[in-house]
Amino acid sequence: MDTFITIVDSVVGRRPGGHQEDYLVALERALRDCRATTLAPFRGESGAVAIQKKQPRWRQYWDHLRALRSLIRRGERRLLVFPNPDFRDFLIFFTAVQLSMRPRCLTALFVLRRNAAGIVGHPGRKALILTHLVKNLARSGHLYPVSDAHNALRRWCRLTGTNGSLVTIPVRERPPENPLKIESDPVVFGLLGLYRPEKGIEHYDLIVRKTLSLPLPARIRIQLPDLRNCMRDSQAWDLQECWKDRAEVQFAFGHLDTDAYIRLVSDVDVLILPYDVAQYGTGTSGVMFEALQLGAVVVSTRFEWAVDTFANQPRVVWLDAVNGAFLGEALRGAAKLALEERKEKRTVIATGGEFATSWRDAIAAAQACIGG
Repeated sequence: MDTFITIVDSVVGRRPGGHQEDYLVALERALRDCRATTLAPFRGESGAVAIQKKQPRWRQYWDHLRALRSLIRRGERRLLVFPNPDFRDFLIFFTAVQLSMRPRCLTALFVLRRNAAGIVGHPGRKALILTHLVKNLARSGHLYPVSDAHNALRRWCRLTGTNGSLVTIPVRERPPENPLKIESDPVVFGLLGLYRPEKGIEHYDLIVRKTLSLPLPARIRIQLPDLRNCMRDSQAWDLQECWKDRAEVQFAFGHLDTDAYIRLVSDVDVLILPYDVAQYGTGTSGVMFEALQLGAVVVSTRFEWAVDTFANQPRVVWLDAVNGAFLGEALRGAAKLALEERKEKRTVIATGGEFATSWRDAIAAAQACIGG
């Protein structure tokens, strides 16, 4: 029997920030040859289903469940792909399975990214419910994990005793208006990505000071939240007030659209990731992956996914502690590497083909696992 593939997303259009829609679009392109369709209730005009955002939460759950149920009642064998799963998706999928008259006709691929991997197996009532759902769904062959992080898959295997598939992170090419730099151009450092405590934002001021004290022409670009939504005494306001008059310090505010984001990332020679290793846990870093693909040098703390993925990457300078001594040494080493890359006119541009191939392989593995 043929298996029909539907991409289900309940995050895009409902939760601001991040680049979930970029991932959804990349996945739709990757699975185009598989004739995959999309169910994205909050996506707006481009989505397959229109659910009003102002509806009560219970009604949103109900309408989403009805949409999934309508897929099941067609009598087709169906594979559902959840690229940005949250608790709602696990709960709704579990309910849909229980309502199904054909218990093996519905299987899901869940992408275990930071939020999904972090909640499973943790203490707390919500996490315990989710852990129970996950174990039952995985062991019954209804749930198959996909992740861009080895550590998330290892965590899943320990929890459920079942395996999954590794996929790559989608990447974009350097925009034509961002040409490769010449040797005399300043080295551009970057503190980019969503502005969150676990990303080491308390160290940003120290990093700016250390960057501007380097014995070379340097600029630093910093992504901050929209200050209109921040308290006046917040760290983001303090940082902007402290450095707003320095021409070498440039700020980008709020969520950036795809074009603005990739222009910003591709302009950076050295990306700095002072992540809090304990708080960040099993999280991945799309900006780290993308910056390396675009030829940048990365200064990073040793958070689990980064070490797993880039332990032997020569353009990663590992930061053992975020303090003055370690920072100064790491930034000097990273700047030297960046200038060598520029002198040799070396860069790494990804084609994106690996993302599509890894996803097609994951779908084939999921179908084989459930006897498809």
